[in-house]
Amino acid sequence: MPLWKKLAIAAAAFFTLLVLFVAFVLPGIVRSQAEKKVGALTGRKLAIRHISINPLTMRVKVDGLKMQEPGGKVTFVSFSSASARLSPASVWRRAPIVTGIHVISPYVRIVRTGANRYNFSDIPERMPKSEKKSSSPTLFSLNNITVTGGSIDFDDRAARTPKLHTVRRMNIAVPFISNIPYLVDQYIQPRFAAEINGASLDLTGRLKPFQKGMETLLDVNLTDLDIPYYAAYLPARLPMAISSGKFSSKIAVSYRVTPDKKPVIAITGDAAVARLAMAEKSGGELLAFDRFAVKINQADLMGGSYDLASVNLDAPVVTLLRTADGRWPNQRMMPPAVPAGEQKAEKPAEKKPAPLVRIAEIRLNGGMVRLDDRLPPVDFAPKSASLPLW
Repeated sequence: MPLWKKLAIAAAAFFTLLVLFVAFVLPGIVRSQAEKKVGALTGRKLAIRHISINPLTMRVKVDGLKMQEPGGKVTFVSFSSASARLSPASVWRRAPIVTGIHVISPYVRIVRTGANRYNFSDIPERMPKSEKKSSSPTLFSLNNITVTGGSIDFDDRAARTPKLHTVRRMNIAVPFISNIPYLVDQYIQPRFAAEINGASLDLTGRLKPFQKGMETLLDVNLTDLDIPYYAAYLPARLPMAISSGKFSSKIAVSYRVTPDKKPVIAITGDAAVARLAMAEKSGGELLAFDRFAVKINQADLMGGSYDLASVNLDAPVVTLLRTADGRWPNQRMMPPAVPAGEQKAEKPAEKKPAPLVRIAEIRLNGGMVRLDDRLPPVDFAPKSASLPLW
């Protein structure tokens, strides 16, 4: 038998054995080592039901992954399946190029236990520290990334009032994430849709990265977002209490940055707040209205110019209460003034140009101002009056 035939048979046999090893033996090794090493690094038990590798199509699939919290009673991370397909171009590009990533029914449980502390804060602390840091960035290209049916539970136990936030029916589409030069000028069509605490959120748009700048177009559609629910997450305490209110929007946000011009963030569309009610911390009413709606032609957030087509306010009720000590609502809600002798000298703040606001139409539909004066002249009983608005 000629030598070339022997070499061809040997190569074919080696290739066949390699394919069989990758397809049938390697998945079991990867599964076992992943469960062992991830568990040791994170202190959490990892279980994987099945791993499959197709060396011919270069596709990897993981089924039934579940990582539990320390103690093994509560699920930390899980998904029903995740698959990825590697492109042969990864060989000559010397960078991982993934043509498709699909994750089905992922779940994450996040618990905030304190300031900047979460149920996963111990994981980075367990990781071995690497002394050598590479100066060159890692090249990669990830394409057609989809997440279907995702869920998140965020248990905020550190809030002033502990709350459980939920994300359900989360669907994400990210067609392109890459730092390989020849791909940076391609359009992608991102989308994020979910139900957050029962309110639907749908973000769609277009993103165009390019070498000397970037332009982003994003549609933000919110429906009946519960305003009081998120009040505990503001960085400072509000001087008033918000007992009700729903926020909805259908706006488009564009962002463009270039090396020779200032960044531009522009907003167009409609935004509205419905059934808002605010009161003082002591319980006295302040403001309520049925609906406040704004139609935006264009708002340049960085440039400070706002062109509004219309502003509508329906059935506002404003309550002005002067208490027996002579204080109005603004005096009761603001912190006490610092005595003149204790004030620290501060540098005068740099003057910024006032924002330019143009409103084509303002409409006030009904409404009322309630005046409750409990500091009347001597020998007069406290009086209350209601002044209707047109």
